[in-house]
Amino acid sequence: MFERDYYIERFNADRGGRLMVPTLFLYLNDIMERNAESYGMGAAYHLKHRLAWVLVEYQITINRWPSSGEYFRVGTLPYSFKRMYGYRIYSGKDAAHNTIMQGKGKFALINIDTKAFVRPTQDMLERFTDALKEPTMLAFDKWDNKGGDPLYQVDTRVSHQGIDVNNHLNNAYYPYYAYQALKRDWVDNVTIHNIHVKFRQEAFEGDHLRLHVMQTTTGKRVDIYREDTLTAQVLFEAKQKTD
Repeated sequence: MFERDYYIERFNADRGGRLMVPTLFLYLNDIMERNAESYGMGAAYHLKHRLAWVLVEYQITINRWPSSGEYFRVGTLPYSFKRMYGYRIYSGKDAAHNTIMQGKGKFALINIDTKAFVRPTQDMLERFTDALKEPTMLAFDKWDNKGGDPLYQVDTRVSHQGIDVNNHLNNAYYPYYAYQALKRDWVDNVTIHNIHVKFRQEAFEGDHLRLHVMQTTTGKRVDIYREDTLTAQVLFEAKQKTD
């Protein structure tokens, strides 16, 4: 596992002292990029070949949220590749080496210019030395991304700060916008233990986004639209706080 320690500063913690949900996804992005660089497969390689890995889905389970003042060791490895898809596993540990977070990600390789899906070359596959050699799909849990009762809508606009090197909204900002749409009285009284993110379409600087917050049997789901196009869905599964 390729790992890095992140010290959780107070400004990266919520009002309860726990790691902010948006910051978790920035950590996942950062560790993935650092791991890719370690294989010589970072952004420079992909831009040179006019390629990009776009995130299709995240599934994250949090056993315990780390708090301000803690070191949070985040790790990742490429798991496998199949057709145009690549799969990653993630972990998070506390200072006592207890695993407090597990996750997995599904990515698709695209041509930046045509937006067409492409298969990784043999050279690319051979560089990811820790991935399984045979083409294998990593299974993802099914989740409620269609049902639910509509609660309310929040509107926002994509600013320049969320735009990445590929000139579209960085994938960490979709759960960021979704989390911002949740009402404080709900967030303050629950502990989020599972986060599912499914990406469908890109968003760009200046886009107007409509966030539809839905009540589900397990928590809150936020459907993010650009005009009439569904761009992403984020499900926060949570339990009432007992402390």
